[in-house]
Amino acid sequence: MIGFVHIEKTAGSTVKFILRNSLGIHHCDVRPLGRAGPFSEADLRFAKRLFPGLRSIAGHRLIRPSAHVSSRVAYFTFVREPLERFASLYQFRRQDPGRRGWRHAPRPTLEEFLSDQGLWNGQVRQLAGSEDLQQAVAELERYFFVGLTEQFDESLSVLRALCPYRLDLRYRRENVAPDNSIKRRLLADRSTREAILQANRLDIALYHHVRSTLFPALRASVDRDATRPPAHEDPGFFPWRYHLNRLYNNTVYRPLWKLRRGRPHHSPSHARPTPRR
Repeated sequence: MIGFVHIEKTAGSTVKFILRNSLGIHHCDVRPLGRAGPFSEADLRFAKRLFPGLRSIAGHRLIRPSAHVSSRVAYFTFVREPLERFASLYQFRRQDPGRRGWRHAPRPTLEEFLSDQGLWNGQVRQLAGSEDLQQAVAELERYFFVGLTEQFDESLSVLRALCPYRLDLRYRRENVAPDNSIKRRLLADRSTREAILQANRLDIALYHHVRSTLFPALRASVDRDATRPPAHEDPGFFPWRYHLNRLYNNTVYRPLWKLRRGRPHHSPSHARPTPRR
C-alpha cells in the first residue's frame, strides 16, 4: 500500500486526482475518526474494511504517519518553495474561506495570519508532527518518493517509475486559485516577504535539502525511458475511475465514516491537525 502525505498548497489535490483516476475504488482519501490528532492505525483498519483491496491512501491528517500507523505503508509527498506556499495559503484563505473544512471561517487579516505560529513551518510540522527539522528530514528519507511542486510533471514521471502500481499521469488541475494577485502582492512587498521568510526558516531548510539532495537522487535512480510518456495536463479525457472513486466515497465511505465518528472514539492529539482543502 502507498500513502500520500498531502501537505496543504503543494498541488496535492491534483496528485489525489491521479491516484483516484489510476486506482479507482482501491484508493481512499482517508478521514480520521477522531476530531483531533493525526490519522491512526485504527482509522486505517476502518478504511480497509470499507475498501476491499485498498492500495492507496491520502490525506492532510497523515501527520508523521510512521509514528501513528503501524501497518506497512510506503509513503510519498510533494514539497513546495516555502514562501510561495505560505503566500498561496494566505491567498486561499482570503479568496474562499467557505470551502470544505473552512466553511465558517472568517477571512484572516495579513497580521492575524502572520502571527498564527501554528501556520509557521507547515511542511516540517506535518512531516515531523512538530517544528523538528531533523525529524522531518528523517521522515522524508523513509519515503519512497518526494516530489517538487515547481517541477510537477517531471516529479510525476519519476513517481510513476518508482510506484508499485500503474499510474495514469493524465490530470486535471484541482483547487487552482482564480487569480494570484494576492500572492504576488505579498511576495513583492519587502517587509511582508521578510516576515514570511522568518516564519518559515525550517521549511526553507527542508525544501533546500529535497531540491539539492533527495529529488536529484530519486531522479537519477530511474531509467530515463521509464519516465515516458511524460505526465501532462489533459482536460479533454474522461476520468471514469476518478468518478467511480468519488461515487463510492460519497455514497459509502463518507456516510459510514460520519456514522462511526458519532460513536465514542479516542484519538491521540500529538499534533495540530492540518485543515482540509
